[in-house]
Amino acid sequence: MKHAAGAARPVLVGLVVLAISSYLTLILAGRILGAAQFSGIAALYALLTAVATGLFQPLEQEISRRRGREWETHSAERTLVVRAARVGLGLAAATIALAVLLNRQAVGLLGHEPQLLAAFCVGLPGYALCFVVRGMLAGNRQLNRYGTQLAVEGTSRLLGLAVLASAGVSSSVAYGWLFAAAPWIAVAACLVGWRPGEQASQRAPAVPLLAPLSLLLISALAAQLLIGAGPLTAQLFATTTDQARVGAFLAALVVVRLPVLLFTAVQPSLLPSLSAHAAMGRRKEFRTLLAGVLAGTAVVGLVNLVGIVLLGPWFLRVAFGGGFTLSAALLALMCVSVGLFLLALVLGQGVLALGNHRGVTAAWLSGLVGLAVGIGFGTDPVVRATLGLLVGAAFVTVSFAGLLWRSTRRRESVEVQPLPDPFTTA
Repeated sequence: MKHAAGAARPVLVGLVVLAISSYLTLILAGRILGAAQFSGIAALYALLTAVATGLFQPLEQEISRRRGREWETHSAERTLVVRAARVGLGLAAATIALAVLLNRQAVGLLGHEPQLLAAFCVGLPGYALCFVVRGMLAGNRQLNRYGTQLAVEGTSRLLGLAVLASAGVSSSVAYGWLFAAAPWIAVAACLVGWRPGEQASQRAPAVPLLAPLSLLLISALAAQLLIGAGPLTAQLFATTTDQARVGAFLAALVVVRLPVLLFTAVQPSLLPSLSAHAAMGRRKEFRTLLAGVLAGTAVVGLVNLVGIVLLGPWFLRVAFGGGFTLSAALLALMCVSVGLFLLALVLGQGVLALGNHRGVTAAWLSGLVGLAVGIGFGTDPVVRATLGLLVGAAFVTVSFAGLLWRSTRRRESVEVQPLPDPFTTA
């Protein structure tokens, strides 16, 4: 766990810089533009980040997984990054075509400003390349540059906003183009002076990308739906008398989900390392690393739980206002649900490192079944939303634990040898 935490430090720093600079950019833009113009900028930011993460994070995962295996086998699939970039740009092009086809609806979503739709169309391919480069950097253990990309993305927007504001520019269109330019600037900044590092001695054959990426895309969408269903569920079942309670629930979610940021920092170093151990058949090292990260995740979840139970109700009132009140028991339940989701994320990296993409997809889809089961309990909308994530995350965690246990038991008595990758035939 110590090794994983140390390797994750540059990524965590980059994530913190990205988060702070993004919040500052949005706050300042809101103050300068006013509520009417700001709505389009806020929608552009939310749309870009959500669509990019859902579409392109599987590219990062698959590249880093394969590069992790290649790190130990001293072989390299030379066309991997180029082919992944083509897939990413193809997905971006298809999404842009859909946005243009639905032009009226898309422009309406972006504050009725056509140029913000143009900014979306320019920024999305940049994010495709961002995630491809992140996968390459994570797989090559170049996490300083990974963190640099994250930090530059956020600071370039903030600095650009400061320059425009100091020049007296207060246009949502001008600010919108900052969001379009940020991913391109981030990619360029982290590749300046980049060297690929030690060259592999063997050339690995090109293996299919579309099949594993399709499975990972389904998995990513299911995971995002599971973690993001709470606000929608609460609003769906709320009545007019529940609005204050739902508002407090949404505010609390911002606080209890902070540990997810830590996993986001650990993932770029964890997945390639697990994949490398799997590639060389180092089962003991694989289990030790995974167990260490799981233990660290459990500790973070426990600290989050204790802190929220003791200080959560008070913090909500102080930070958001006297009307934001939730019981300590409900906050504790929210923390447990987030903790289980985190454990599922970590276990899922182990299953993915073994190349079991179908198992990953099946587990996350089981979480949606658990979500449906959980929201069926109770009548309170906030309790139903919380139980949805709790039961759904429990389903995923148990599924991943079962997959890893069966994989371990199946190979315990077998002579140690490299584990095969299921995607090795063209």
